[in-house]
Amino acid sequence: MPKISIIVPNFNYANFLTDALSSVQHQTFRDWECIVIDDASVDNSVDVINSFVNQDSRFKLIQMPKHSGIAFVRNAGLDAATGDYIAFLDADDVYAQTALETLYITAKMTDADMVSGMAHAVEETFHFVKSDNAAFVPVGFQPYINPGIYMTRSTRAQSWFWLWRRIYKRSMIGDTRFNTKLNAIGEDIGFMLEIAHKAKYMADIPMPVVYHRKHFNSVSMRTPCQDYFDYFPALLEIAEKQFPNYDPGFWQIFYNAITEYIIRECIVKPRALKANLDAARATILKCAQMIPRQFLSRKKRFMFWYLSRLKNA
Repeated sequence: MPKISIIVPNFNYANFLTDALSSVQHQTFRDWECIVIDDASVDNSVDVINSFVNQDSRFKLIQMPKHSGIAFVRNAGLDAATGDYIAFLDADDVYAQTALETLYITAKMTDADMVSGMAHAVEETFHFVKSDNAAFVPVGFQPYINPGIYMTRSTRAQSWFWLWRRIYKRSMIGDTRFNTKLNAIGEDIGFMLEIAHKAKYMADIPMPVVYHRKHFNSVSMRTPCQDYFDYFPALLEIAEKQFPNYDPGFWQIFYNAITEYIIRECIVKPRALKANLDAARATILKCAQMIPRQFLSRKKRFMFWYLSRLKNA
């Protein structure tokens, strides 16, 4: 069995896949399998993936029979993974060449259930360039034994749910899978809420392991739609179930951050775009009734108290 299973979901990212898969192929750490799940792409993604599969047996292709969405795709990868550790890499991102070696050595040295590195945002035109001199350089790490404290620290930078900058013990993930109610956006937030509290020991490494590509078609750049409006209540349901598993400090930061996200996607953007106004209004009223207001700032507390008193549209 490989030491690390890398799960790469893909849908119509043929123009980025060569960079992503090349950055896997040329890792200084060699004991891995890379499971690429294509979600019924209509571009030449499968040809690109097969070009790697045909030359390197560590690459594996899973083709979804129909377009299914990111949560189903990631779950297919988890079901197929056999490694001791799990890593996630998005098809439009790129690994640093020593990423897996740095994360794995730290995990083995500390017996951490979850090891995180840093991520750098890069432009759409960024390309992976193989180095013949890439080598592991020992770096320090920040240990955590309390998932709530770890999440609180990371939440300030909105980095606690970035799946693709970590490796995870597969035994810690167990049979937990991505919630298919979060099948268009935000599946990573729900997943991290469900697994992070299982970690008995975590480590943060102060060096970049992933280059995160920002571009027009990325999820973070999409305009609000019904997927966004369905997403918020589903995420709040997951948070409610996980409430006993994290410290109040984490929830204070989490709920204040999520309310800002809700306000932006359900009030600011719909008004600016003059679209989906009814659906946006119904969603924010529903969310206002679900959010525990004791964790909100005074201003948000009043706003969501007022909204919660209104009848849903």
